[in-house]
Amino acid sequence: MVDPLLDAARVEAGSRALDLACGPGQAAAQALIRGARPVGVDLSPAMVAPASQAS
Repeated sequence: MVDPLLDAARVEAGSRALDLACGPGQAAAQALIRGARPVGVDLSPAMVAPASQAS
């Protein structure tokens, strides 16, 4: 589900990715798997906590 978005944004190894309203970080995690350097930002600490623990 995230792959088409990352494909459209041309996220690949070495690229940087900004995931706004990242929630639990699914898109950022997939970008990391591709070799990108993602940064996830969300206003809700409850949503960011799981993403922070996963990294």
